[in-house]
Amino acid sequence: MESYSRMEFKSPSHKISVEREDDTLSKVTVSKSQTLDHDFILTMREIAPQIAAGMGYSYYEDEMEKSILMLKLAPILPDIPVEYTTNYSFILDISVSMGGFKLDEAKNAVLIALRSLEEGDKFNLVAYNEDVYKFSSGGKVKFTKENLAAATEWIEALETREGDMTFDALKDAIREAESDEEESTIFLFTDDYVENEDEILEYVRTNVGNNRIFPIGIDTEVNSFFINKLAEVGNGRPEFIDEGERIDDIILRQFNRIHNPQLDVTEIDFGDMIVEKTYPGTITYLYDREPFTIFAQVDGSISGSINIKGVVDETDYTMHIDLDKLEIEENSKLIQKVWARKRIESLVEKERFARGVEQEQIKEEILELSKENSIISSETSFMMLETIEDPVMGIGLNRIVPMEMSETTMKNLARGYFLDEAAYSFDVNIREKMAATGLTHKEAKMAIKYDRDNLLRVLAKNQQADGSFLDLGEETTERILETTLRSLLAFLVGSETTAIYLNNVSKSLRYVMNVLREDEKLITERNYMLLRVAYDLAEKKNLIKGRTRDINTELISKISDLKYRESLEEVGDLVTKASPVQKKFITAGTLDISKSYVENAHEIFEMDIRSNITNIANIAIAKAL
Repeated sequence: MESYSRMEFKSPSHKISVEREDDTLSKVTVSKSQTLDHDFILTMREIAPQIAAGMGYSYYEDEMEKSILMLKLAPILPDIPVEYTTNYSFILDISVSMGGFKLDEAKNAVLIALRSLEEGDKFNLVAYNEDVYKFSSGGKVKFTKENLAAATEWIEALETREGDMTFDALKDAIREAESDEEESTIFLFTDDYVENEDEILEYVRTNVGNNRIFPIGIDTEVNSFFINKLAEVGNGRPEFIDEGERIDDIILRQFNRIHNPQLDVTEIDFGDMIVEKTYPGTITYLYDREPFTIFAQVDGSISGSINIKGVVDETDYTMHIDLDKLEIEENSKLIQKVWARKRIESLVEKERFARGVEQEQIKEEILELSKENSIISSETSFMMLETIEDPVMGIGLNRIVPMEMSETTMKNLARGYFLDEAAYSFDVNIREKMAATGLTHKEAKMAIKYDRDNLLRVLAKNQQADGSFLDLGEETTERILETTLRSLLAFLVGSETTAIYLNNVSKSLRYVMNVLREDEKLITERNYMLLRVAYDLAEKKNLIKGRTRDINTELISKISDLKYRESLEEVGDLVTKASPVQKKFITAGTLDISKSYVENAHEIFEMDIRSNITNIANIAIAKAL
């Protein structure tokens, strides 16, 4: 395995051993005692992700040196306060075809999205089947504790019925947006085909104004042409979710983009390198802390530097990458395959927009790339060469047998994208569960309800408007603070990335710090230690933003005026010097949590979830130990 940086390897399906040549080259082998009679699953995690890393492949064509550069970026943009839209509409298709898992996940996605809103935001909810239903008939309402509770109850009560009023629901949301003082962001969740797509697209093109529409197509049966075109005329971005993919992850990522800086790219300067083509062909923006991969086909060798120039919130910004200082891994032939794979994926996405002659031309291009690089695609199949001995002639005869790819296999290939791709989100835990237990895709999806990732989603779905977490019926500030600290630490003590929960973590941290600032009786050594652990872990995961940092500074200033400040400062110093592992055990010891909590997970889910947020947080922490 060649990688950008040092990787951690695990296999839920087989025992493996790992030999390391260096930090970027590893050999993974299956133990000899293993029987290779089921799928081999290998998971990889970057131990220390880098802002920029690269791989290169050099080869000769017509006696001329050529190279392919694969550059991975995870930009950390300037911490500039972002002016983002404060009006949101969520449109939910509740026709019969959305029944079962699809509606449940769409509901969860909206519930989590609502909890990403901030004080001052306004929202409305629209659902449709044979009719159009609105949460607030009088227009958008303010994001408050009371409105969030009412919206949650409204969403959970939705049921499917016959009918499809997509056009009416969109018109309603756009008309409401026209009366708002600020621009609106509209999310549409649907799995349906629409009969009057041209009429809808023309209406949106004419009336959308500065508002933005983010259509989310659920399941492979969705009309992808319509979803793509709706996003195009609606100034938004399309998303497609197949079975097993997480709608809530995509929504969280979209809100992170809205609430955080983005680099509007104006130019990519490759220096002295002669670049023939790039993938993506056009790069218009990079998002804060979101991985992005660029390919470049180069005449000659890889050297020099790359400058990505653009604007962050009206401020000029340049991202400088010195290729000579990067550990570019040369002669990795895999890069050529990945380059071709990404070009094929790009064409497949482009095909979603196309019709008629243009669509046929794209299919031909996919076919040529697939054959040229021996990569399976939607337009090709594997061939098996079978040799059969003729009993009469006594010679071997070759017979070519086409190996048709099933729809399920093609779905699995699509889910197994080699690179992070913003348009797709697949929960690898489902595949791991399938491999380890032999369950079907749907059964595995149910089984992971007790896994840590799902516990975090349950917590996110139950966060309060002010950022706190509480068990149903809790009213005292002391109890709510305790539940919030436990839930906050549940998001942070694990080794996994929690970037999609940036807004949830930020709101929770601000709640805790504001409570301590307002009531110094709550600034105990215990509470302050737990806060400092949470803050330091969030800092290490790059989850601390300017507003949160400012409140932390104000809290530290308040503590400096307290008579017992020395003991609190000692607590802060102790936490600062502790390693991440030590912080994890400080958390477990202070909260009296052990791995035994995991044994009771199934019992908790048989009770009312809203009354057991503390217990769910405890289990999530225990699973990270």
